[in-house]
Amino acid sequence: MLAAIIFVATSGCTWNQLPPGFGLSGVTAFRRFTVWT
Repeated sequence: MLAAIIFVATSGCTWNQLPPGFGLSGVTAFRRFTVWT
């Protein structure tokens, strides 16, 4: 999860463009990020 957040922050991609190699969808990653912040 943290790797996905760092990837989005440093690459400039959107949450929906998150590569599948992270093991979660962009929607799930965004939802968890908003809960943590």
